[in-house]
Amino acid sequence: MITQNLIDLIHSGKAKYQTWTAGYTGSFRIPVPKNNYIVITDFTFFNFMDQEPDPEPGPEPAPKTAFDPLKSCIHNVLFKSYGNEFLYVHRSNFIGITTDLSLTQLYVPLQNTDKYDTYQVHKSDVRIDCWRIPPTSENVFAFNLLNDKTTETDGPQGYGTVSTGNSSPVVKGVELESAYDSTDKYIPYGELSGAPFDTFSGYSQQLRSHVNGHTALQPPFQDLEKLANDGMFTFPLFNIGYVLVNEAFDKTDR
Repeated sequence: MITQNLIDLIHSGKAKYQTWTAGYTGSFRIPVPKNNYIVITDFTFFNFMDQEPDPEPGPEPAPKTAFDPLKSCIHNVLFKSYGNEFLYVHRSNFIGITTDLSLTQLYVPLQNTDKYDTYQVHKSDVRIDCWRIPPTSENVFAFNLLNDKTTETDGPQGYGTVSTGNSSPVVKGVELESAYDSTDKYIPYGELSGAPFDTFSGYSQQLRSHVNGHTALQPPFQDLEKLANDGMFTFPLFNIGYVLVNEAFDKTDR
């Protein structure tokens, strides 16, 4: 979102609005010139579902179902520079279409793009990472009544706590399982969840996984048959708008 202060800088000749396009890969960067800074004002996310990694050597995997590709539609997106980090979670909505008598499924997004208005100040090069959040079928959920310390409103207006007789269980912790790497742990209520911290040590209070062999984006399809079907929707694309300000954000050398 371009605010009035940025408009004033642009019209005074101290800044200019620019765009940056990126895609195919799960990691890329926007360079920021020295003694300048940028403000990312918006980005457009092209909905996609990345292909799953090749199975590990071993027994033949179970046949895929028509729903399996939809397990790869939820992603984390991270904008990170020196001292700044902006994390997003995005779900791409797809619909499957039967293309011929062989019941081949073609997946197309219900909406091609989603646009986010932002105000991200970055004083150094911006690294942007995109990776998969494992599907719920691979997760372990811990749920129970909320701890009294959460001061949640009693039902029916709220979920309530263990001291109320009208409470409903909520998810207090999630282990985002990974067949390739360590488990990521998410506790929505943080320390007030009442979850045992010997189990949820190193937890995150935001819904995020981490990049590993199970969640990293795979290279785009190059197989001609797959490209003819849904191959064009198996990698990310971004349009990013930002204001480049031709002065240092502060006097501290970086």
